[in-house]
Amino acid sequence: RLSKLVAAALVCVTLGASQISASAQGSPQPIRLIVPIAAGSVTDIAARLMAKHLSDRLGQPVVVINRAGGNTIPAAVECAKSPPDGNTLCIVNPDTLSYNPFTTPNLPYDPVKDFRPVTNMYFVIEGLLARGNLPANTMEEFRALASSKPDALTFGTLGPRSITDSFRQWLGQFWKTSFVAVPYKGGSEIINALLAGSIDVARIGVGNIAGQLHDGKVRVLTLRSAKRNELLPNVPTMDEAGFASFPGGRPWWGL
Repeated sequence: RLSKLVAAALVCVTLGASQISASAQGSPQPIRLIVPIAAGSVTDIAARLMAKHLSDRLGQPVVVINRAGGNTIPAAVECAKSPPDGNTLCIVNPDTLSYNPFTTPNLPYDPVKDFRPVTNMYFVIEGLLARGNLPANTMEEFRALASSKPDALTFGTLGPRSITDSFRQWLGQFWKTSFVAVPYKGGSEIINALLAGSIDVARIGVGNIAGQLHDGKVRVLTLRSAKRNELLPNVPTMDEAGFASFPGGRPWWGL
């Protein structure tokens, strides 16, 4: 499934390659592809595959640079301050372009003026994931556990003001309880923390656990999708779990 997702993203990027090539043609330096997420996360893996694809297409090196953390702001700032010569490409998501302007005072970049869109890469199927030995196998059991222990369960996020942290706060208010935020720089770090039992739950793209879907080390409690996923037919959607009122939108990554 991940290979199909990446293949689809590569097709989208190829459609924008002629625009990039026109800007970068004749330039001797490598093209930089700035990724705002930690190495090893699904988006980082996709970015590295696309870098190879674009390098072959353009006949010019494409180098992936990870600027993880800070709710994608450090990566966005580096992109925004780079010369507009076609040699810097930026991976962005809703935090970068849609949420940060409203949640971060004095944002050091302009999401409209500082970037030129190339293409959408893909949409993400997110899930509410739990460590495998959490004493809750269903959303009902998880809600009962969280309600009985305010500030006892830890929730992995991508940092303050990120959409993952907004969901943590919203869920606490929705269930009249609270969770302790633990920030990370990417999905790979969050998954490692869940596998190690360092955190209890997180809302993240399920592609990050493609290799652990069925080994019980990480449990998927619910999915943010229009219908149940054929790979996880017993996992309810967020709408089925009662989360239809969360105004998060459909998560995406773009170039």
